Amino acid sequence: MGADQVIPVRKAGLAEFAADPDMIRAVRDCTGGVGFDVALEMSGFNASLNNAIQSTRRGGDVVLFGLHSGNFTIESFERVIMNGLTLTSVIGREIFRTWMLTQRLLEDRTNGIQTKVQEIILNRGQDTVLDIADFETERFERMMREHPKIIVRFAAP
Repeated sequence: MGADQVIPVRKAGLAEFAADPDMIRAVRDCTGGVGFDVALEMSGFNASLNNAIQSTRRGGDVVLFGLHSGNFTIESFERVIMNGLTLTSVIGREIFRTWMLTQRLLEDRTNGIQTKVQEIILNRGQDTVLDIADFETERFERMMREHPKIIVRFAAP
């Protein structure tokens, strides 16, 4: 899809809220030691919030799209203050309009999105489509580790 860099985002063994030091180091490496200008946190996971904060440069912006109820732990909160980070929350007042727009974009065959999803994200169906009749836990977990998206098909093709 044209990405310049792909960085794994989570390592086993970290606390549920903890930022991933390997990911932060990789971000710093690919940004000349500076960090992101803008980090978009869209998952709503505590660790992702800390990854976004730790990955953002001085004076940068962390935009919070993710939604999760309950309390969060912010690691190294002083970083937000000392580095002058701006945390901006985005509410979903436009969510239904954006869902409709996204649906139209995904359904429109003239823009090439469907082809890119099939060829790039779904690897042309090679090891990304699992028929439910062939489901095995180990295979499913391997597919999830190796591909950004898989499809579980419930009916025969």
